[in-house]
Amino acid sequence: MLFCGLRLMSAQPLGETRIATEVSKLLQWKVFWEGPETLVHYQPGMSVNAATVSSTDEIAVFIGEIRTTVYLTIENGEISKRVIAGMGMQTTAASIEKYIRDKKCTPGFVRKPGVPEHTDGAPSCSAESSLHGQLISGPRALRLRLPAPTPPEYIISRKISPKLGELKAAAHDRISGYHDPGCGGATVTIPFFSVSDPVVFVYVDLGKDCGSGIFPFRWGRTGWISGQFSPNRPPNDWNYTINQVRRYNLLQFSLP
Repeated sequence: MLFCGLRLMSAQPLGETRIATEVSKLLQWKVFWEGPETLVHYQPGMSVNAATVSSTDEIAVFIGEIRTTVYLTIENGEISKRVIAGMGMQTTAASIEKYIRDKKCTPGFVRKPGVPEHTDGAPSCSAESSLHGQLISGPRALRLRLPAPTPPEYIISRKISPKLGELKAAAHDRISGYHDPGCGGATVTIPFFSVSDPVVFVYVDLGKDCGSGIFPFRWGRTGWISGQFSPNRPPNDWNYTINQVRRYNLLQFSLP
């Protein structure tokens, strides 16, 4: 297996126990908000093998048995961003190689000037420090137990996030700029959430025959960041998530 001349770090920025805990919470979040069918072969309580690749600013966790990848962005020793996504390649090894290749051998290495990629898609690299000056380690084996599909703690306790006011303001501004007044009044629904969630799904009924869908929001260093509107129509199917948002509705407001 080719890992582009990886150089080892002395240690991961997070310990294995913390990584396993974070991955477990993200799996729980995904099953609860997006539905269990979004994770193939998911069996609660099953132990699975994972592999981690670490650098000073990111940890990637590849879980081949459920074709899922988790990315944890690290800033000052703490997690600033969490992403859970599918695994694009057929195997864990291929996914790791693609992950390294997509970074063009950084952090840790840079491509030799004028040298093209190999025909097998693996880049040629020189043992030079990257602009980021980071090192990368892995892959390292990690054993995980898949969590039961139980609601997140804030759903059970109905805990209201102190960032609710800021999310409402961000959603109001973002959706007001998108909404066509010709559609009539729009209804916006915000569910219970945590700022550590990878995404908060905000449901929008645009009014009349203008449809409905989801605006994803993520908490970042400068406040709430909005993604693009995703309509609830083929090829998208947001019915499961919309039902969850309605069921665990924290705040609802209207736009003229």
